[in-house]
Amino acid sequence: MYIPDYHERERLRNIGFSAPTIRRLCALRSQYGKSEMDLPALDQHHLEFARWLVVHRKLTEEIN
Repeated sequence: MYIPDYHERERLRNIGFSAPTIRRLCALRSQYGKSEMDLPALDQHHLEFARWLVVHRKLTEEIN
C-alpha cells in the first residue's frame, strides 16, 4: 500500500480528511499504481486548445 510522507498526511489532515479516509485514499492510490500518476501533465497549448473548444461549443459533455 502507498504510504504518504509526513507532509502529505499533514496536508490531507489540514484540509479536513480523517485518518480512515487518508488510509482509504492510500489504498486506492496503490490500486491504481504509479502508471496513472506518472503521466506527464498536458502542456499549456493543449489546455488552451481544449478551452477554445469548450468556449466555441465544439466540445461539450452532451452525447449526440
